[in-house]
Amino acid sequence: MEQLSPNKIDAPRWLIFSGLVMLLTGMLFGTTGAFQYIFPGLFKQYLSFEKIRPLHVSSVVFWILFTATGGVLFYLREHKGGKSFAPRLSHYQLMLFILAAVLILLSYVMGIFGGREYWEFPPVLALILAAGWILFAVQVVGSIKSVKHQPVYVWMWLTGAIGFLFTFSESYLWVFSYFRKDIVRDMTVQWKSYGSMVGSWNMLVYGAGIYLMEKISQDKSYARSPMAFGLFSSAYSTSLFNWSHHIYTLPVNPNIRHIGYLISMTELFILGRIIYKWRSSVTAAQEYQPSTIPILMIADVWIF
Repeated sequence: MEQLSPNKIDAPRWLIFSGLVMLLTGMLFGTTGAFQYIFPGLFKQYLSFEKIRPLHVSSVVFWILFTATGGVLFYLREHKGGKSFAPRLSHYQLMLFILAAVLILLSYVMGIFGGREYWEFPPVLALILAAGWILFAVQVVGSIKSVKHQPVYVWMWLTGAIGFLFTFSESYLWVFSYFRKDIVRDMTVQWKSYGSMVGSWNMLVYGAGIYLMEKISQDKSYARSPMAFGLFSSAYSTSLFNWSHHIYTLPVNPNIRHIGYLISMTELFILGRIIYKWRSSVTAAQEYQPSTIPILMIADVWIF
């Protein structure tokens, strides 16, 4: 493990910590929104529901982005024997992510909108988030010298880091009139990009989970097993097709939606199977993990 001086900022850890703050923030806004359903007009003078909803949604999305990227950078450092690729880039990424989160949440509070679902803030603020993600992608790609004989989580991290950047850019095609002025084209591209975007950050999360299971069990076979790469293939297919069951209002063949739904359910089944099989092989000594194993099992139950 890389030794850190007291005055040195460990950016991956701070990304994870910032993500947990975003989770608590999202829960606070979500609870507030729920009470506004029960008591109409609650806080309307200060934070009406049209502000609370994007505050909740964006906070939760930032929770995923902060913690997923922080976890990947932290585990990549361990995977590389404690060596980080250009650690200064992770500091800049942290600053850009925090700046983006603060400005975006403030824009909602001030009633300044202009975007779409998930990204309801003014589009210009997306440039800050994109810049931070580019730095993250550079770190991931730069840490992997070769893709040969790599465990599945490395493939997942590479795919998620690059895929998110592409789909995030795609989600802003609506700013061009060619897409914005055609409702079918607009909605198709919007939901395709969002579905693939979720698939991209799922790749980061799945990879982190499989790395963690390998670390606990000290068994490297799971991350190199056919089932693990089956999950990778299914998750990648999901990122390409799972958006199709979001477009019920568009004039498309119903089979497209059914295929998309089937693929997304297959992905979850494989992931659940991997976690269950891994759990049954953990020894009593390895099982003494006061928080990690119960959290993974809770995640498994939540998936099903």
